Amino acid sequence: MDNRLVTSTRRSPGRWISPILGILIFIAALTVLRRELATVSFAEVRDALTTLTRNRIALAVLFTTLHYLILTGYEQLAFLHLRKELVRWRVIAASWLGYAISNSVGVPVLSGTTVRYRFYARWGITTGDFARLVVFYSSAFVLGMVVIAGWGLVFLPLDQIGGVMQVPLRAVGIVLLLFAPGYVMFCALRSSPIQVGGFRMTLPSPRLAISHLVVSAADWIVGATIVYVLLSDGSLPFMLVMGAFVSAQLLGLVSNVPGGLGIFEGTMLLTLGTRISHAELISALLVYRIIYYLLPLMLALTVLALDELWMRRGEVVRFGQSLQALLHRTVYGRARAKLHITEPLASKSTGSRELVGVGEIGRRTRRFRSKFRRTRVPLRTGMRFRIARRNRLRHAQRHSPHQSNADAV
Repeated sequence: MDNRLVTSTRRSPGRWISPILGILIFIAALTVLRRELATVSFAEVRDALTTLTRNRIALAVLFTTLHYLILTGYEQLAFLHLRKELVRWRVIAASWLGYAISNSVGVPVLSGTTVRYRFYARWGITTGDFARLVVFYSSAFVLGMVVIAGWGLVFLPLDQIGGVMQVPLRAVGIVLLLFAPGYVMFCALRSSPIQVGGFRMTLPSPRLAISHLVVSAADWIVGATIVYVLLSDGSLPFMLVMGAFVSAQLLGLVSNVPGGLGIFEGTMLLTLGTRISHAELISALLVYRIIYYLLPLMLALTVLALDELWMRRGEVVRFGQSLQALLHRTVYGRARAKLHITEPLASKSTGSRELVGVGEIGRRTRRFRSKFRRTRVPLRTGMRFRIARRNRLRHAQRHSPHQSNADAV
């Protein structure tokens, strides 16, 4: 029975829908991107980059930091729902690392979840609680994405779409918007947990569900603000930039392309290309890609590498000792050979290691001390005789200045 189920799952054609859809979206985005970039030269993009002021870049960095902090709110709400106590900075750190990796690598279920489990398992979170945690913050993120998409279809202008298609798209947007109050009402009316197979998940309270929607709205608004501050100062309406940002992000998420590379840029060029110069838009998107994706990814990889070294510090110490022994056998060994110091040998009689070179130095030191003791008395006697002779000579010279030195002696 189980083998037939696995075989049928493997042969199911539905599993190919998502990869094929992602490939088609990626090809379409690359086609649009190639067509739009054909009208822009490298010199124009370079000149547009020079117009980006430090204040706008600093604001983009500030809003990026705020956005990643808002993203950690999903997991903080999840811990409140599961009634699990964990130090807040640990939740923020694990969540930020997960988002910094998954935003650039793609496939959040594999990349970001693996990074989170690495830390949560170490801090005492069981596998069952971690699964509920993942379901909770993932469902909250998807819900916010659906509601924001509905808001965009209802309120944003659809100038580039024909009038025949605008009405059904507005209707779809209204349906998507209804998910927000429907979710809150569903959480308020259903008290029993949802069970799928052996997995049980309790619904959040209405207050927590509303907090979900607030965090999700802040997530998308602040994310769009990062792009908005990098574009020309106030020349574009914020709602237009946000609509283009949401559309580009949704297509990037559906395609599963790492970071929505190419798809995000192509969608932004298609939606905003008529309102702003392509060179300015491309330069802003390039800086956005560096600030929002590349810098957090590099910082997260550095933190993960340091954490790995700390977890394997015993092995690192043993490796350092092995490396030190190798250096002693090679570099230091050659130096000892030049100084004619013999190598440590193993004593066959006692089994202990005898440092022959060090022993030879000790014997020479003891021999020198013995000779010094034997010559100490004659040296003192000779020094006293020379001092007395010098004093007599000085005394004679003072009392007999015309007497020769020979007579004085």
